[in-house]
Parts: sequence; structure tokens; C-alpha cells
Amino acid sequence: MPLPRHVRPFFQISALSILLACAGCTDHGISPADTLSVELEAPTQTLNPLYTTDTNSQHINELIHAGLTANSKELDPEPYLAEEFHYEGKNSLYFRLRRGCLFPNGRAITSSDVEKSIAFFLNPKNQSSYAETNYKNIQKFEKIDDYQFRVITSKPSPGLANDFQLLKIMQLDGIEPGTKPTNIPGAGAYKLTSFSSTEIKLERSNQPCLPVPAIPKIYIKVVRDDLSRFFKLKRGELDLVLNDMNYRKIEAIQQDPSLPMSAKIVPSIAYQYMGVNVTAPPLRDKRVRRAIALSFDLPTLIKYKSRGMATVARNVLADQNYFANLHVPIVTRNLPEARRLLDEAGYSNGSNGKPPLHVVLKTSSEPGVNFSETRKRFILSSSRGSHASCRWARRPHFLFLCGIRPYSSDSKG
Repeated sequence: MPLPRHVRPFFQISALSILLACAGCTDHGISPADTLSVELEAPTQTLNPLYTTDTNSQHINELIHAGLTANSKELDPEPYLAEEFHYEGKNSLYFRLRRGCLFPNGRAITSSDVEKSIAFFLNPKNQSSYAETNYKNIQKFEKIDDYQFRVITSKPSPGLANDFQLLKIMQLDGIEPGTKPTNIPGAGAYKLTSFSSTEIKLERSNQPCLPVPAIPKIYIKVVRDDLSRFFKLKRGELDLVLNDMNYRKIEAIQQDPSLPMSAKIVPSIAYQYMGVNVTAPPLRDKRVRRAIALSFDLPTLIKYKSRGMATVARNVLADQNYFANLHVPIVTRNLPEARRLLDEAGYSNGSNGKPPLHVVLKTSSEPGVNFSETRKRFILSSSRGSHASCRWARRPHFLFLCGIRPYSSDSKG
């Protein structure tokens, strides 16, 4: 979700992904060989693609549903359900669908289904979360035949081809606008077989026009506490844990060869940031914001709070991102420069006798922490400055945790 305009990133810590492998697990309750068992920390409320804005439901919907386009490795839109697309002038986008694509009921996917899906996303009765995106610029759907069509926009919309990956092509037979069902049949590589507050089950849909996924079934379980996730992963009940494992447990897995798991750390594109309200009077001054940023000892936060499982980020794009600007310098702690900037901005730096700077740090778990002491204490006291701010870095990266047992080559891959 984008930040409000008055909030700017303050510091960022990039992510690492962690792979846990499980060997020699017991057979009791073990995940079947043809099934990938995954956990979620909290239930998914809906799998209706009109309303799935959180990460977990979007990932699941990417399996159940399919859009006309998908992101390439370079994050550029490429054909998916569409076999071809290109712009015809500034306001026209041409598509040709893949032949042989089917809905779960066996009906062929045609241009008419695309037209109905676009209209369903834009219908005000449905109150779609995406109605105010580039889709609202769609002025006309021009059907050429069952597999070719044009989308005409009211003004140039260069991002529309990319946005079409979120507009899923749905089997809308018998579904009325405004009914808001929790799920709608899609055209993805998997079909939904069970959906409740505690579990979600998917099976391969054998979609003829898309690559066949290697894993026949996916079982998603809600496991609310960290300790249960650890033991279920250890016993083999889970194969995959997403972003929900305590770093100290990962560290223990790395250091204890007797555990039937191993850990491998690889780079990730996720990040954690601290935002600053630039409408607050003291923080309107970029010298103050810069001084605060220069006071944080991020490597120490990473070392002690994240057990070394993160790196300091240079901006919101990870270095391995195709569009990352590697010339942007990483901000490193510089207390003399921070004191100079505070003095220049008219605030106390511990020795100039100027009035102190007051800032409020609000965390996600407490009402707030008020730093009313002078800038000297905030900057010079590394334990106070670092530990108070490390709540922002407590989970500084997206964890991708797996417990993959030694199956045969034709099981889970």
C-alpha cells in the first residue's frame, strides 16, 4: 500500500529469504507427498479478486485466477491468458487470447468473458477495491471475434497493460453484481476445493493453455502461534512458513545439526521502513530528518533484533531488482554530521545550548514512546536511541520458510 503524501521513508532495511529443509521427519501427520502444506498466521477473509488487497490473498488468487498479463522477471507486463497484446496508438490496447483456455466448468474462455470481467470490476454495485485504478479509464470494449478485442481508454493509460494482471478473468455465470461472494471460479493453474476460516485447499486445474504446475495439491492451514509453526514444520506437517518464524528459532536451526531441518538464507525484495510525518513542524526541515536518519545504528539493530538476517537497504527497490539504482548511497551512522545539522536547524545537539527537539515514536504494539529528552541524549546514547527505534526493525524482512523433506523426484520437486 503506498504511503500517504505527508509520510516519507525514514530508514529502510532490506529483506532476506530463508529456506528451511526438513529431513527424517516422522510419518505421523506428515504432509502427503503430492501436497505442499503452507501456513498462514491469520485467516483469509475473501478470495474474491475484486477485494483481495492483502499479500496472502493476492498470492492465493494468483494460483486460482489468471489475468491477461503477468509480470516478467524485469517487472514488465508480458502475455499470460492473452497470447499477444500491443498498443494501437495512445488510447487503444489490442489483445489476442490463447485458444484452449477453460474455466473449471469446462467452458472455453472467450472475449465475452473478458468484457464481462472488466464490467464486473467496474460495476459500482460491487464496490471493487480496484475501481479507481487505471480501469476507470476504460471507455469502450471492442470485440473483434471470440479471441480478439480492443480496450479503448478515455485518455492515455500506459500502465494499463501492467494493471491487467490484477484484473482476473472470472467465470461469472449466475453471479449477480452486488452479491460479493467470497470466491469466484477463475482461470488459473489451480482450482479451489475447500475454503474456511482454518484452511484452504487447492488442486491442479489442468488448465490446457497454461503450464502445468509441478505440485498437484496445495493445503493452506491457519497456524496462529510461532511455537506451533516451529513444531509443525519440524514434524513435517508443514512444508512452508511465510514471514511467521521467530529469528531466534531460525538461528537455532542454523546452529543445531541435530534438528531435522536446515536453513539457507538468500536475498529478498521485501523491506521494512520507518516513516516520518513531514507535516509536523520540526520534521518539515529536511536537516532534522537527515540528522535523525544519521543517528540510527542499523547494522546493530539487524545484528541483535534480526539476528543478522537482513541488510541495510539503499531505497525501496532491492539491489537485485531490475530497476534498482545502485548509485544511491546507503545511509550510515554519522553522529558528528547529525549534531551539525541539528545545530544548523536551531535545535540542541548536546552542547550548543539551543532548545531540545521533541519527537514521538509510535509503535504498532504500544500507544507511543515520547522522546522529550534533549537531542544529546537521543543521539549520543546508542542504547536508548537504537533500542527504542528497533521496534521498527523487529521484523525487518520477509521470511520465506520451508521444510522440504527428501521425497522422490516425482513428488514435491
